[in-house]
Amino acid sequence: MGSNRNQLDAIQSLLDANGLDAGDLLNAIVVIADAKKIKQEVDKKEVEEPKPKIIQEKTFIYPNITDAYIFRYGRTKSKNYYLRIYDEKTKRSIVRSLKTPSFQDALVKSQVIYREQKDALLKGRKLNSITTAELIELYLKYQEDRRSTIPHSGIMKGGIKLSTQRTKLWLQYITELKLHKRGIENIPPEKVRDYGLWLKKQPKQRYDKTERDNAVINHNICEIKRMYKIIAIPERYISKDDAPELKYLPVPRERSYKRDILELNEYEDLMKYMQYKYLREKDLTDKERLLRSLFHKYIGILYSTGMRSSECLNLKWKDVYPNPLDSEEDRKERVLIKIHSEQSKTGRSREIVARIKKRLDAIERDYKKLGIIIDKNSDYVFKNPAKTRLDKNVPIGKPVVEKRLKKVLIDSGIQQKLDESGRNITLYSSRHWYCTMRLQEGVSMEKLSLNMGTSLQYIQSTYSHMQTRRNADELTKGMGKWNKK
Repeated sequence: MGSNRNQLDAIQSLLDANGLDAGDLLNAIVVIADAKKIKQEVDKKEVEEPKPKIIQEKTFIYPNITDAYIFRYGRTKSKNYYLRIYDEKTKRSIVRSLKTPSFQDALVKSQVIYREQKDALLKGRKLNSITTAELIELYLKYQEDRRSTIPHSGIMKGGIKLSTQRTKLWLQYITELKLHKRGIENIPPEKVRDYGLWLKKQPKQRYDKTERDNAVINHNICEIKRMYKIIAIPERYISKDDAPELKYLPVPRERSYKRDILELNEYEDLMKYMQYKYLREKDLTDKERLLRSLFHKYIGILYSTGMRSSECLNLKWKDVYPNPLDSEEDRKERVLIKIHSEQSKTGRSREIVARIKKRLDAIERDYKKLGIIIDKNSDYVFKNPAKTRLDKNVPIGKPVVEKRLKKVLIDSGIQQKLDESGRNITLYSSRHWYCTMRLQEGVSMEKLSLNMGTSLQYIQSTYSHMQTRRNADELTKGMGKWNKK
């Protein structure tokens, strides 16, 4: 009697030490008893029936449930048990190694996993799990499948490039948190909510002297949210409750133009430098002299039309023509330019009017000097003169002109002035310069929006300060008269 009492005291002490009670012990005994009973039935069945060739010892983990069972592979040496769960709705199954040859351990492990997976199914998730890297791969494929050459009819090449860059940063963030090996359903939403703050601190690949703009960071956050919204949730890899809780960064309501531009005298100095020094350097090859001349005309046309840099590079001769309403005298300087929908950022075609006829004539003469015949029915205005590209009729690449712009800004001495004033000039700065100059000359915002292919609302919100300057006389009319009386 004393011996039994000592055994009970020992069991109670063991339970207390592990934070368990008698109910936990009873449940464990029931599971072990069930496992022994099932094992006896399996052993009896194996004696009566021959083993399957591949799947052996198939045993349902619960007597009344047929969508989950454990088994052994007959061709493996480890003799470890595996769990298979089948989902009737999705018609898919998962198989996981239980990493144990013990039948009782395998049964207990499988019951725990089954309860977890069933919880996932009740939340609408798939049984199979994917990592963040696999999610990104699916998302980029989704983007690529919707690639289009016409804006707003699909995803443009530049949009796919942005998606790739943004998801790469997201994966970097997840990796730094050491969550990259987890299934996305196992990443707590609150763990990643400060992604925007993390991104704010990351070094920039370009223009690294300035910090990341909050609006740009929010665009990045928006894309990551979109990835989960259109891939992870609809495909039921996660539920809505498991989606990342990303916080947007505050953006000031001030929307004045953020791009720096050249002063008028700086623009004039740049064009003079290219005309009198850049184009007249000694020992230039004919091809290099032609490329420099084309670049000079390209910059002049950009600043005279307000075209986007890609619109200008993809301009063809057949899309440049005289205005039928112009006089003969005006036709010597002024032309109309057709921007097709597939080249326009807005996806809408438009006509531009500009005084660039003399520059276009000069471009044609430059090609003729090298014996390059221009086909005005098909050729690009800025046709690449390289031997390997000439017969293919492809335009000069944007990286080429970007590199040349950086060099002429430095060699002309203008870059030093820009650095002193904290300004950064790119090809796109020409568009802001054009808009600023036209508004100063009194062109209405409505007419300017049509010529530039942008919304009137954008010009009003971005360049509203120009209206105050231009209407200074009208706004101050009569001021101070009462002081004279």
